Amino acid sequence: MMWPLNTTRSRIGIDLSGKCIRAVQLAGHGPDPRVQAVASIPRTDVEAPLAERDARRLFDVLNRQSFTGIDLVVGIPDAMLGTAIIRTQRVGSALTRDRSIREEFAKSCALDPTGSEIAYWELPAPSRGDKTTDVMAVGCAHDDADSLLDAAERAGFRIAALDVACAAIARWSTCLPDLACMSAVLDLEWESAGVVVIYQETVVYERSIPEAGLKALYHDIKSRTRLNDEMLDLLLRDVGLRGEETASAPPDGLVSIRPAITDHLDRMIDELKMALSYVEHQYQEDEIAEMHLIGDGARIVGLPEYLAERLDMNIRSTALAQIATCPTALEDLCASSAPAKALGYALHPG
Repeated sequence: MMWPLNTTRSRIGIDLSGKCIRAVQLAGHGPDPRVQAVASIPRTDVEAPLAERDARRLFDVLNRQSFTGIDLVVGIPDAMLGTAIIRTQRVGSALTRDRSIREEFAKSCALDPTGSEIAYWELPAPSRGDKTTDVMAVGCAHDDADSLLDAAERAGFRIAALDVACAAIARWSTCLPDLACMSAVLDLEWESAGVVVIYQETVVYERSIPEAGLKALYHDIKSRTRLNDEMLDLLLRDVGLRGEETASAPPDGLVSIRPAITDHLDRMIDELKMALSYVEHQYQEDEIAEMHLIGDGARIVGLPEYLAERLDMNIRSTALAQIATCPTALEDLCASSAPAKALGYALHPG
């Protein structure tokens, strides 16, 4: 089994947001990440936050590979997480402001404040310059968190921390070269697409768009064709937005999957434009200079170019190997931006 050891290796970052469970562990400390181990394990149940069968398979896979220890930092799935921006007065005692923020957040996310874990941070002052301040708050019901803890612990792991995706993305972004003062991150995953805006190294905006997830795209394409998930995986990776089929495409009379992809993306882009416009209105002295693309959707051929044209901004998709030292044996798994959040979880400071 994986014994807990005194080591300079990080705790294992676990990302549950895709069709695969992604795991990253780092070696050593310092500003330049060195990947010790990385894994991507197909899930048997993509609907459950962490099915017990998948937790046991995760334990077995990590035990066979180069991971050390049993301590995990696990990202809370979007479906279990509430997020909100709360406006509060600058005056008053810290205790009064804390109670007010927690009560307002619990009300906006329909959470029981006594049965939930809530965290928040103050946002950089926006351009309006009045006597209020904004905080971004995140929270999760204890019952939902316990379901994750129980599944992981029964498989043999210890949960060192439960984390949120936007915080992991912010840590990952600190590894990027030449990060702009304000930048957006599009996290295109199975259940949803998420947009995170980072300003002065602080997450100032986060929004989940469930209808923009890859699950909805796959459902749309399969309603028009006879393709299954495995065929779609290949076509999105090899054909994507090129607009022409390869010789390996199935002989079902399919002309192109491009219309379904562009229909899906255009609906998502409309939502993105509204979100980005809101942030730029709040911080009028700066503009969002670039967008970073992460998640399973980053593998869609032609996606960065399509988004760049529609959003009129620079789109970057940075592979794990471009920001961290990766062993040669792991170069395939490190050749995409899919493990971005798992890296961010492994960088958890606690």
